[in-house]
Amino acid sequence: CNCLHGTSCDRWAGCVCLPGWTGKLCETKCLDGTYGRGCSGECTCQNGAFCDPSDGQCNCTEGWYGMHCTRPCLSGRYGWRCRQACDCKNNATCHHVDGSCTCAPPWTGQRCDPVGCPPSKYGLTCEQNCTCENGARCHGLNGACKCQPGWKGVLQAVNCPPDKGGEMCEDDCNCLHDASCDRWAGCICPPGWTGNICETKCPDGTYGRGCNSECPCQNGAVCDPTDGQCNCTEGWYGVHCSRPCLSGRYGWRCRQACECKNNATCHHVDGICTCVPPWTGQRCD
Repeated sequence: CNCLHGTSCDRWAGCVCLPGWTGKLCETKCLDGTYGRGCSGECTCQNGAFCDPSDGQCNCTEGWYGMHCTRPCLSGRYGWRCRQACDCKNNATCHHVDGSCTCAPPWTGQRCDPVGCPPSKYGLTCEQNCTCENGARCHGLNGACKCQPGWKGVLQAVNCPPDKGGEMCEDDCNCLHDASCDRWAGCICPPGWTGNICETKCPDGTYGRGCNSECPCQNGAVCDPTDGQCNCTEGWYGVHCSRPCLSGRYGWRCRQACECKNNATCHHVDGICTCVPPWTGQRCD
């Protein structure tokens, strides 16, 4: 028969190809857009996602997630599997693919940071007059005064400087994992993190902002604490890892081809063969 890729040979039909392969000797991978046994399945992946020729599972491109890669990253996230945290400032929008910032007027720059005001001005358009005295510096965004040595006074500020909070902006936020600092609430954690300074990953079985969502993953799959996406254990696939490998496949993402002979069954996790009488041996041959 000379069958390739672990294919079995039928006495009359010849090579019986495994899912993902076709041809007389099973030498050809399924064409793009098809998958499965006989390449008869039609891929449903979108937005440039790669379709696994064996089982049709979608491997999403950057900026997309979901079973068919139809959902853009949630707000504040971008990139592969939406793992990257956006770094845009001042209510700018972040592109879900590459993280580039689209600034709201009048902000500019790569991260939409303040462009700076003249020494005696502050505000979004530098329209406000600073009231600092005795050589104190005026914050360009909120008018907060930074006193010179030997002087002190009440800090007048609409918003605190970055990583500062409290009534007088005297507290250091020290937020971790790109969390934002709110003047009164403290650290606002990104999805997947919790704690006073966002130092703790979501507990097992939970994910998302505030760790308030319950993971739907099954069969020992690892749940991504950010978006709840399931990373299946060996022998399972599907959006919730609820489906065992198709017949003839086993292992991680069902990539391994079974080598069992003579109608033996192959375990979907480790590929171990269960022989039918009278066959015996590791491969029932």
